[in-house]
Amino acid sequence: MKRILVLILLVAPLLAAAQQPLLSRRQSKKVIGQLAKLQSRYKEVCLLDNCRTAIVTDTNYNQGLVTLNGRELLPCRYQIDIQENSPLLLVTDSLMGIVDRDGRWILPLENENNRGCACELGHQFSDGYMVYSRNGKYGAIDTLGNVIFPCTFDHSFTIDWENRLLRFFDYNPEKGAHQYVTDFDGKKTNEYISLGWFSEGLALYRYDTFYGYIDIAGREVIAQRFTHAGHFRAGVAVVEEDGRSGIIDRNGDYVFRIDSAVQIDCNTRLDNLFIVHRIDGKTSYVKGIDRHGRTLIPWQKSHIYHYIWETRSGYLVVDNDSVSLVYDGQGNRVAEFGKLLYFSEMDGKDDYKGMYVAYKDGFAGVVDTNFETVLPFIYQEVDFQNYDYFSVVMADGRRAVIDRKGNIIVEYEYDNVFASTKSFFSFSMFDPDRNGIINGYFDIYGNSTATPEQQQRIRQWIERRKEKQKEAQQK
Repeated sequence: MKRILVLILLVAPLLAAAQQPLLSRRQSKKVIGQLAKLQSRYKEVCLLDNCRTAIVTDTNYNQGLVTLNGRELLPCRYQIDIQENSPLLLVTDSLMGIVDRDGRWILPLENENNRGCACELGHQFSDGYMVYSRNGKYGAIDTLGNVIFPCTFDHSFTIDWENRLLRFFDYNPEKGAHQYVTDFDGKKTNEYISLGWFSEGLALYRYDTFYGYIDIAGREVIAQRFTHAGHFRAGVAVVEEDGRSGIIDRNGDYVFRIDSAVQIDCNTRLDNLFIVHRIDGKTSYVKGIDRHGRTLIPWQKSHIYHYIWETRSGYLVVDNDSVSLVYDGQGNRVAEFGKLLYFSEMDGKDDYKGMYVAYKDGFAGVVDTNFETVLPFIYQEVDFQNYDYFSVVMADGRRAVIDRKGNIIVEYEYDNVFASTKSFFSFSMFDPDRNGIINGYFDIYGNSTATPEQQQRIRQWIERRKEKQKEAQQK
């Protein structure tokens, strides 16, 4: 019951932000007016999702926090980072502190500024906590600013909630980079040069040249003998030893071993489908096998492949020159697209709430993780936005923000658009001749912070862009 209560406390602010109501036309117009005044005073204005406060940036690129009517909550002498998985803001100068979106201090500005370390290790609330340091010691807080671990540890760490372990990172000139693990009570295991996350009770580790596996207590289960190795999944792991790839069980015995001319991908994400790849000259080929080496997907040309594991069984996407082929965990082809966008091309937004941008017959649409159509294939472009919105370029060239049902929320003519809240969007407009940029906000009713002069320049830029497009087509 206690765990359930803690989980509710952690996610409640995030759910509240996601379910924020639409403002009325009158309320929205008032906010647009307030934002326009702030933009006349500051170099940059970032509206927060409470629609009450904004992060502002002065001409020296220092940041502060103000209410929309201009009242200063934090002066412009900090750097302020929005935490996407938390209602809190990270505030730094020479020290670090945390405030909520209304400027109330949750963690005083008296902690070491380990912002870079926190970003590097992914601790800024991405897993429900953030590591911080005070007086040379490290601790952790949750998304509401409550202390999970006080600042008593010598090194930065990540938290393994499932196995109740802390993974520490250290560097010194003699040992170089190394890691070690303790339980929540501080009982320490050995130190390692490299230590993977625990999967099915085993973790990949390395002391020097070769990899092996340890259990949660730090005992060696499979000796170090592999030049490359992956994590255990469904009782097996992919390894490479003496130049040959293979699949081993939890005892370290080979279930299957392959010829040295090809390799099995160590980073498999599916239970019984493994990717084998080879290169002939400049051409790359892949095929799929099961854990015993039986062919499930025959050899085919492919420059890249991608695992989708949001669903229980998982899928494999194989791209060749013209199509994206989707296979299930048994090697059956379940879908085919002209293109399916994923991490490398969507900056991590491709799996937004279990949806993917895909192309058919030259048009873009959206599918879910079962590859059922969410948005039909009728758009020139589709991009994900917050709050279940999409920004699209329609077949006739018009730009709009739409909802999951395809309803047009608002049309726009700007270059870059981002949903700051459910009612407001930030925009950027670029001079096609590279002589300027206009930033601002517009709402779902079409109101904009752009001044009459800026609106005239935007119209001129749009016409100039059309002219340049015609000139390019004539050439």
